[in-house]
Amino acid sequence: MHDAVLTALDQTTVTVYDGEVGRIPGADPGDPLQTPPADNSGRVYPYALVWSTGGEPGPEQDVTRASTGDVWRTHVNIAAGHPTWLMQAIPVVRARLHLLEVAPGVRLTEDEVGGVITKDPDTIPPRWFLPTRWSALTV
Repeated sequence: MHDAVLTALDQTTVTVYDGEVGRIPGADPGDPLQTPPADNSGRVYPYALVWSTGGEPGPEQDVTRASTGDVWRTHVNIAAGHPTWLMQAIPVVRARLHLLEVAPGVRLTEDEVGGVITKDPDTIPPRWFLPTRWSALTV
């Protein structure tokens, strides 16, 4: 599922990172992190950060051998150096992931639509981000 989400987002206008800001999907973990693209003031352009997950508690199985009712979750943070840029990136990410088929009969849906946009206190210049959570549900 993680690879399917990375691939889907890689086909958008938003930069995609894998588990760490600056980690390009498919890069060797030992490779240096890439600096996010930014404007002349250092404000980063929109990006999506796809987090790996450890799965749900209980017995795990491969998403490609799903049975009705099984659930997998993934988290994607959408971020940008300006609130307006973030508001423009959110629908791009949502449109690409909504009902994305990650395996035959398994599609993504967003949990808790309407999350809170937050200013990251650890970045200068500031960044705003929206954490989203997606569930892959068997149909």
